[in-house]
Amino acid sequence: MDALADILNTVHLSGSLYCRSELTAPWGMAVPRGETAQFHVVRRGRCWLVLDDDAHPREPLRLEAGDMVVLPTGSAHRMVDDPATPTIPLDQLIATLLPTATATGPAGPLVFGGRGEPTTLICGYFRFAAGAAHPLLSVLPAVVYLRGEGGRARSWLESTLDVIAAEATAGRPGGEALVNKLTEALFIQVIRAYLEEQDGADPSWLAGLRDPQIAAALGMIHRDPAGPWTVELLAARVGMSRSSFSARFRELVGEPPLHYLTRWRMQVAADHIRADRLSLAEIAGAVGYAAEASFSKVFKRFLGVAPGAYRRQAESAR
Repeated sequence: MDALADILNTVHLSGSLYCRSELTAPWGMAVPRGETAQFHVVRRGRCWLVLDDDAHPREPLRLEAGDMVVLPTGSAHRMVDDPATPTIPLDQLIATLLPTATATGPAGPLVFGGRGEPTTLICGYFRFAAGAAHPLLSVLPAVVYLRGEGGRARSWLESTLDVIAAEATAGRPGGEALVNKLTEALFIQVIRAYLEEQDGADPSWLAGLRDPQIAAALGMIHRDPAGPWTVELLAARVGMSRSSFSARFRELVGEPPLHYLTRWRMQVAADHIRADRLSLAEIAGAVGYAAEASFSKVFKRFLGVAPGAYRRQAESAR
């Protein structure tokens, strides 16, 4: 059972490219904290990522040609030729230097800087329908860093970016929808590459996927969120004692089994609400709640808004 696929199937996002930037030192661009996840790919040259996030302090990160960084939770940051270089807000640069940019992407390269060493950046964003409530975002670091291969971006990254760029600038019918689908595929590729390089040391459901018995339990929860799951039943299904299962689940996943079950139920419910196919009472039943009132109370505790308000937000975002 592919528990990761279950999680990724609930990731609904859109996105595109901000711009392709042809930069010459000295140069610096600042991206404020936002609701979207930003990404940057170095196609040529080198630069630095400086994270301006007090909650996730880290040293400036030197990036070489082929490297990619993703900031899943939209942390404020700077992309610079040198950490000491002053910056200009990226949206200000785009408004000034690319005034004809469209909703789906850039109208042309953003040329900026002095007379020094050249760098080419591809800058873009992911926008998640579920916001920070999605369980995937809760376990990703502030910066996902993927190294290039021999001075080039990974082959899947090169090809996907090329197609996104072509569609974003072509202005053809259906271009925006295709760019969104390609951006979703790009994000899944990034997550798979990131997981392949992790040692699983930090507790999260990602670490749980590496343990056959815990992964099996996660798969059962994901495939049947309305099931009458108890710690005893999950433990029995994976061939463990209740105490051993509970301890290992908490050690690897970082939370008790039933707390994880409830979070997953609320994520599935949010997915149903965005799709707008079922009534709230039907959605409550689909995730294991006989009473709509009980479901609404738990939903608001986990996502910060009541189900009805969440549906109205989803409708206004369409």
